[in-house]
Amino acid sequence: MKIMRPQIDRDKALPGTYDAFISLPTGKGGYSGVAIYVDSKVAKPLKVEEGLSGLIQPKPPLSDDERVSKTYPAAHLMDFVADDNDRLPSGLLELDNEGRALVLDFGIFVLINVYCPADTVKERFSYKMNVHLLLQERVRILVEEEKRDVIIVGDLNMCASMIDDGEPVPESKKRNWNEKPWNWLKDWVQPNGKLIDVTRRFHPDRAGMYTFWESKKDGRTANFGLRLDYILCTQGLLPWLRGSDILPQVPGSDHCPVYLDLHDEITLEDGTKKSLQYAMKYSDTAPLPRLATRYWPEFSGKQTKISSFFTTKTGEGDRPVKRMRAR
Repeated sequence: MKIMRPQIDRDKALPGTYDAFISLPTGKGGYSGVAIYVDSKVAKPLKVEEGLSGLIQPKPPLSDDERVSKTYPAAHLMDFVADDNDRLPSGLLELDNEGRALVLDFGIFVLINVYCPADTVKERFSYKMNVHLLLQERVRILVEEEKRDVIIVGDLNMCASMIDDGEPVPESKKRNWNEKPWNWLKDWVQPNGKLIDVTRRFHPDRAGMYTFWESKKDGRTANFGLRLDYILCTQGLLPWLRGSDILPQVPGSDHCPVYLDLHDEITLEDGTKKSLQYAMKYSDTAPLPRLATRYWPEFSGKQTKISSFFTTKTGEGDRPVKRMRAR
């Protein structure tokens, strides 16, 4: 979501029955940002956080009961990549302030929506790799230490294998899949890693399954593209997976949508049935986490209007007296 907060109107913040959760850069905006829209009549997150580090906090800060995790990545335990000047990140917030991630707790799983940096600028290579490492560490903590199942969705700006790379480039510019950054995702998903590449699992041999095309080269017409957008999940969610695919026919961007369908209900090994809403601890009366856009001042009716700074009182001769003057 490459947008700035003043550009988010009510139609984007509160579309129909959907509630939105949006994260934007804390500095200069318009180049990154992520959003998740949830139909609150079907599903509600129990908890929501901005970022991957646990350091981005609203006012007042999230209480322990509002936080998704008990444990978060620690910068001093991470093996960061140095930039060309041998500089390492000063802290996790430096990697987490561009509005690139949202973390939502849905009970049965934790959903991470992420927009990873591109590698188009050499100077950003170390930043890109360190964001990947931060994402990987957050997922590791959730899975290994907190025993949670996880779904990761979004633009990873990376290909998982050679079959996902369809851009016609000279031999000298072909990517080395055994070097950074290209081996990162390959080693994170099965069979090398533990995460399931959901869309590829449903279409293991499909070639040309790209989600991004260079607009300047008209790559979409000839289907010369890359698969950069993924849905990854942990093994424990496998029984819930119903289907996944790309939607290349949907216009409006140089990327196309990717979707995952989950079963509404599954049958457990003992023969009992379990509904997805029950597993997600859904309640239609439960309040939404306070990071929802419906609680933003500009949409909750609590925003202070400029007119409120100007008051009048009846003075001598009933002449209005301004209490504050704009300059």
